[in-house]
Amino acid sequence: MTKQIRHTETKNNIKKAFAQLLSQKSFEKISVTIICQTANINRGTFYLHYKDKYDMMEKLKEDTLAKVYAIVTQENQAFSKDIVCETLHYLYQDIDFLNVLANTPYIKLPQIIREFISYILDNIPDFDSYLNEKIAIPLNYAKVSYIASIESIMTEWILSGGKESPEELTDIIFQIS
Repeated sequence: MTKQIRHTETKNNIKKAFAQLLSQKSFEKISVTIICQTANINRGTFYLHYKDKYDMMEKLKEDTLAKVYAIVTQENQAFSKDIVCETLHYLYQDIDFLNVLANTPYIKLPQIIREFISYILDNIPDFDSYLNEKIAIPLNYAKVSYIASIESIMTEWILSGGKESPEELTDIIFQIS
C-alpha cells in the first residue's frame, strides 16, 4: 500500500470517527484523544495530519469546498443544471457527514454554504445582469435573497439526510432561479 493511500485512509477514518462523535456530543466536548480512540489511531498519527481539532475541522471544510469548486468550475463547462446536479451528487456521497455538520453550531454550515454560493455566483459572467432582469429589486437585495433561497434549500436537504435525489434537488433549485 502506498503512503498516499494510507494517508487518505487515515484521514477518512478520522473523518468518520469525528462524524460519529459529533452525532453523540458537541464539538466542544470532543477531544483529540477521543477522536484518536474512535478512529483507532495514535495521537502521533493524528498530528501528522492536523495541528488540533480546529485545524482538522477547517481542513475537512476546505477539502469539501475545493472539490465542489473544482466541479463547478470545470474547464469548458458553463454553469448549468448538469454542473449543479454533479455537485449535489458529490455532496450526496457525504450526506451523513454533512448532516452531522449541519447540526453542529460550531460549524455554521448555512453560513459556509451562503459564502460558497456567493463566491460561485460572483464568478459567473453576466450573472448580475441576469439577476437584475429576473428580480426587479436593487441588485444587492436580489443577490442576498437569491443566495439565501438556495442556501435554505440546500441546508434543508442536508438536514433531511438527502431525502430527495440530487436530480430532484437540482430541479427545485432551478425552479427558484
